[in-house]
Amino acid sequence: MTTMMMRDCLGRVLLVPRSGLLRSGLLLAALLLASPLFYGAAYEAVSAQEPRAENSGAHHAWAQGAAADEAVPTASMGPLTTATAVRTLEPPLIDGRNDELIWQLAPRFSDFGQLAPHFGADPSFRTEFQVAFDRDRLYVFVSASDPDPEGIMHALTHRDVRGPSDQIGVIIDARNEGRRGFVFYVNPDGVKRDSAIRHDLEEDVSWDGEWDVETVVDSKGWAAEFSIPLAQLRYKDALRHTFGFSIRRDIERFEEQVAWPEYTPTQRGLASQLGQLEGLSKLGSAR
Repeated sequence: MTTMMMRDCLGRVLLVPRSGLLRSGLLLAALLLASPLFYGAAYEAVSAQEPRAENSGAHHAWAQGAAADEAVPTASMGPLTTATAVRTLEPPLIDGRNDELIWQLAPRFSDFGQLAPHFGADPSFRTEFQVAFDRDRLYVFVSASDPDPEGIMHALTHRDVRGPSDQIGVIIDARNEGRRGFVFYVNPDGVKRDSAIRHDLEEDVSWDGEWDVETVVDSKGWAAEFSIPLAQLRYKDALRHTFGFSIRRDIERFEEQVAWPEYTPTQRGLASQLGQLEGLSKLGSAR
């Protein structure tokens, strides 16, 4: 229907007697709905209000300095076994606290499952983590909530000696092959343990990496902030990377172990059951 025809129909309605006005009004409405002009105007009105898909992540200011061609990650992307790391232009101060801007804005992941003593049950306390990176380092912040901080177990031991204490661990397979990787653990007193994974399951405890971590115990529980040099992780030469990745927590007084992602303790293999860490790009030269 053309604009001229629509005007003519409107004129005819205005000229009919009052008794036929309702019927003519219904006729005009039907003609308008059938008109391509009506649909075109309605489509433009709706499109102007709907956000475009390619701009849906523009509000995430935490993608600091990300290249224009990099997709902006969100915590809701991917399955529960996938986490996202975000780039930071300024390395965070490693002090066990999350008051830097990157930790305020980076996505948080908390879908932990209990491994022991009751496999598949909900963890007793909430655990969440965040991951950031720059060209040379991977940064991991883990918050371990505990409503009774006095119950957190401590043990001052030598490095690589696990005492009867709570633990937070990070496991990384930078090649994402499910056969090898590196393990970084710390307890509330800052005692570090590390090892290398060989053949999916074997742990070489003689491996000592150079990495930093600080812990804080407060009224909400405790936290650990890791800074791990990428040079130690032996990733592939590529523009973008996906690492095998996992976070572990031991709540010692309950003899409880929780993990992200949840894996099957009775299934043989460790590296092959890791989750995925995405969003890594433009790292330093491959090692």
